[in-house]
Amino acid sequence: MLGAILLFLPALQGAPAAVEITIDLKPGNSFDVLFAGPAAVSGTGDFRGSLAINDSAAEMPLAGRAEAAAGRARLVTTLRYADVPAQWMSRSRPGVFDFRLRGEIPGAGTIAWC
Repeated sequence: MLGAILLFLPALQGAPAAVEITIDLKPGNSFDVLFAGPAAVSGTGDFRGSLAINDSAAEMPLAGRAEAAAGRARLVTTLRYADVPAQWMSRSRPGVFDFRLRGEIPGAGTIAWC
């Protein structure tokens, strides 16, 4: 699954977006992802949601920490390489990356980015 992640890095680096995505590939069985973008919610706490990429029906569950204030939110999560859906690899397109992230910060509200 590391190959699938590496396929998307050039598209992430080349495209300006309202949501910034930073992937920290690490040795071992997991990697860290930081999402930062506009949010109409405010608060700090645990985040639970899902992520899909390139119009895939396969969603990956997300859980992590969120901070939201002043119209911006930061979501930090650690994902296991083995949990990346195999379908994402078949849906990769050179230079193209789109995603759908949905989730909630309990007591603060819902985040929906695409």
